[in-house]
Amino acid sequence: MPTSGSEVLREMTRAIQNAKRQRDALQSQHREILQQTDDLVGQRGQTLVELAESYLPELSQTTVRQVWNEIRPAIQDVLLRKEARHRELVAEHQRLEAAQTQLRGELQTLNGKLDAIYGERDSLSKQLSEQLSGDPAFQQLTDKAAIAEINLQRAESSLAEVEHDVIAKLPAYQRSRLFQYLHKRKMGTPQYTARGWRRRMDRWVGRLIDYPKARKSYEFLSEVPGKMRELIAERRDALNQLLDRLERSQHKVAAELGLDKVLDQIESREDQRNDLLEQLEQTVVQTNANGAEIDKLLDSEGPYYAEAIEKYRRLLEQTHTLTLEQRAAQSPDPIDDQLVARLKHLDEEIQQFQKAADARRRQLKEAEDFAESIDYLVQQFQRARFDDSRSYFDDKLNIRESLSRLADGRERPDLLWQHIRRHQHTAPNWYEENSRRVVNAANSPMGQILLQTMAHAAGAALRENARRAGSRRMSYPTSSTRSTSRTTSRPRMPTPKRSGFSTRKGF
Repeated sequence: MPTSGSEVLREMTRAIQNAKRQRDALQSQHREILQQTDDLVGQRGQTLVELAESYLPELSQTTVRQVWNEIRPAIQDVLLRKEARHRELVAEHQRLEAAQTQLRGELQTLNGKLDAIYGERDSLSKQLSEQLSGDPAFQQLTDKAAIAEINLQRAESSLAEVEHDVIAKLPAYQRSRLFQYLHKRKMGTPQYTARGWRRRMDRWVGRLIDYPKARKSYEFLSEVPGKMRELIAERRDALNQLLDRLERSQHKVAAELGLDKVLDQIESREDQRNDLLEQLEQTVVQTNANGAEIDKLLDSEGPYYAEAIEKYRRLLEQTHTLTLEQRAAQSPDPIDDQLVARLKHLDEEIQQFQKAADARRRQLKEAEDFAESIDYLVQQFQRARFDDSRSYFDDKLNIRESLSRLADGRERPDLLWQHIRRHQHTAPNWYEENSRRVVNAANSPMGQILLQTMAHAAGAALRENARRAGSRRMSYPTSSTRSTSRTTSRPRMPTPKRSGFSTRKGF
C-alpha cells in the first residue's frame, strides 16, 4: 500500500525525537560517570596524602633521614628553608620585644613629667581662682553674668510656652472664614473704610464672633513670638559680652601667674604621649603577628610541612602500585600496607569507570551521528517537497526498517536518500489527468480508425486539419471510447516515468 509523504516525514521526525532523547540520556549517564570518577580520583589523592604523612609524620632532621632516597633532597631543601625562616622570625620577634620595652620606658618617663606638670597646673589654678575671687570688679562682672543668665533662661522658657500656644491656637483663627474676612478688611484699624450697609453687616459679624477680642489674641499669637526672639537674641549678646570680659580678666591673671605656659606644656606632652601609645600599639600588633607565624611554622601542619607532603605525594602518585606494595612490605608499620591496598582498590574502580565513560562516549557519538543523519534526510526531504499532499511512496520503501539500518550503521545517509528518491512518486493533477485521457483515447483502436477515416475523407489541403479535429474529438471520448479508455487506463496512483517535481507541471 502506498505511503504518503507526510507519513514518511512523521516517521523521520519521530526518529529524530527518539535519537535526541537517547542522546540526552547518554549525556546524563556520561556526566554521572565522570562525577563518580572525579570523586574516586579525589579519594585516591587523599589516600596518597595520608601515605605521605605516614612516611613523613613531621618535618625534622630525624624524619627526613628516614624518607625515600628519591625524595630526600627535595624534603631536605624544604627543611632548610623552614629553619632559615624560623631564625628570621625569631630575630624579628626579639627586635619587636626590645622596641616594646623601649617604648614602655619612654612612656613611663613621660607620664612622670606629666604628673609633675599637672601638679604645677593645679597649684597655679588655685592661685588664679583665689586672686580672681578677691577682685571686686571680677565679682561684679560675675554677678551681672549670673543675672543675665537667669533672665535669658526665663525668656527662653516664656518663648517655649508662647510657641506651644501658637501651635495649639493660631490654626483656629486661620481656618475661621468670618475672622479672616474682617481681618483682611482691616476692621478696627484706621485703614477700615466701609460705609453704609456694608459697615452695618461687618459690625454685626464682629459682634457675632467677638472680633475685637479675637483680633487681639490673633495679633498676640502672630507678633509676640518674633518680638520675644529678638529680646532673647539681645540678652544672649549681652551675656556673651560679659563672658568675654570675664575671660579676658582670667587670661590676664593667668598670664601673670604663668599658667598659660604650663597649659601649653601639658598639651605638648600629651601629644607626645599619644604618639608613643600609637607606636606601642603598632609594635604590639606586629609582635603578636610574628609570634603567630612562628607558632604556625612550628606546627606539624604548617606551610613548609604541607609543601613537603605535596612533594612526597607527587612522587607516590608517579610510582607504580606494585612498587608501593613492595615498599610497604619492607616497612614494619601496617598503616602503609592498608593505604597501598586502598590505593590499589581505587585504581581498579577508576579504571572501570573510565572504561564505562569511554563506552558512553562512543554511544553518545553514535547517537549524535544518527541524529545528524536524520536531520540531513529531513532537510533533503523538505527541500525536494516530498512532504507535499500529492507526494507518495510505493511499497518498496519501508522507512522504519531503513531508519533502523541507519541507526545500526548498516546504511549510509546519502545512500538512504537515493533509495527514498527512487521510490517517490507524485499523483497527477487535473491537467495531467485530462492529457492522459486524450492520449489513451487516441491510442485506442476506435480512435485510430476515426483518425484515418477523417484523413482519407478530407481533401489534401484539409487533411491535416481533419487530423487535428479528430484529435480534438478524442479529448471528449464517446461511450465506446470510454469503455476502451477504462480498460486501458492506469491505476489511481500511477507511476510516472520521472519522479519528483522536476517538470513543475501543475504548480
